[in-house]
Amino acid sequence: MVDPSSSGLLREALYRSLTAPLSGPIFEQVWKSETESRLVLEGAGERYDARQWKLEWEKVVEAAFKPSAFLYEIHVFALAHSLRRPIIIYGEAVRNVPSILCPS
Repeated sequence: MVDPSSSGLLREALYRSLTAPLSGPIFEQVWKSETESRLVLEGAGERYDARQWKLEWEKVVEAAFKPSAFLYEIHVFALAHSLRRPIIIYGEAVRNVPSILCPS
């Protein structure tokens, strides 16, 4: 169990992982690929241009550092990689997020 007082440290580590020169672009590509796949599966007809993708990624990165912001699947994925530990999500299934995320 994670100590609630450490959530700021975890969010800071997450933010640093998403913005680091080596890992940031990798996480961005994983997020973009997963998002594109989800849009196709959901039958969404919208297509993003490079500017829209960049704006969406900036929102995802910004949410990582806001204390009350919702964390997306990519946040948990990046955190699992940073901690080098699997993360089990316990609760109701929300937005097709897998319940176990493991670093590769």
